[in-house]
Amino acid sequence: MDQLQLYPLSTLINGQQGIVVKLSGDRKFRERLLMMGIYIGSHFEVIHNGQGNGPSLIMVEASRIALDHGMAQYILVLPSPKQDSAWDSAMTRLKRIWSLS
Repeated sequence: MDQLQLYPLSTLINGQQGIVVKLSGDRKFRERLLMMGIYIGSHFEVIHNGQGNGPSLIMVEASRIALDHGMAQYILVLPSPKQDSAWDSAMTRLKRIWSLS
């Protein structure tokens, strides 16, 4: 099975885009993220990464969402590469992995 390189949302830089692949943490925390509009498959853009000195601000769909550094560490994402063809390839692999689970 192909392995994708996932990163905590807290490690991405301003302007970087990607897709949410996994929500870690306990059930209550994951439910809170879902209520905020963050779920597996969400496309996002990092508006501001607080780098541990404040909240991170992300855009999900048409909503801006503030997350503290600790919360952002529990959201595992697949960053969007610069080239669209590479992104399409990664998304195809991701869909294949999801269909196997």
